[in-house]
Amino acid sequence: MALGHEVVGVDESAEMLSYARGRLVEVVETRIEDLRLERRFDVVVLASHLISTSNRAQRQAFWRCCADHVNITGTVIVERYDPVWVRAAAPHRAVDGDVLIELHDVHHGDDTLRAIVTYRVGDREWNQRLRAAALDDAAFLDEARAVDLIFASWLDANHEWASFTQSRSSVAADPVGR
Repeated sequence: MALGHEVVGVDESAEMLSYARGRLVEVVETRIEDLRLERRFDVVVLASHLISTSNRAQRQAFWRCCADHVNITGTVIVERYDPVWVRAAAPHRAVDGDVLIELHDVHHGDDTLRAIVTYRVGDREWNQRLRAAALDDAAFLDEARAVDLIFASWLDANHEWASFTQSRSSVAADPVGR
């Protein structure tokens, strides 16, 4: 917003959104797959590996939400887990600044990963359940195409970040002219 861009942060956690409040970010408390804003944006970002969920219906809803909220000339940026990592992830610990991150209770099956990620800062701790699918490039791009998003480019060497644009067919099919 400070540079003239409208920024909307979406999360189902009021606590998470409290960090964005007062920082030139409009906040919307809802699940991303339930988001229905009456406007579109030049850029839509789906970060935090959400698209890697092993719940296919939820993945489709995430893709649809991105497609429904991007301007016709806009860009959708999506982050996914590296499918090689999903298939091979093992328990480990890492430190990022003051945060200790531990992946544990790791279970693999049918191209999926179930695990728990524990974040520790001082004496505070937060656990997150992780259920990820190993979406190879073809499956990842096919899911985007299913909602009329066209692959534009990989944004990193590991193919974890990708950008997409609207397809011409979605433009022609939209009577309101997104």
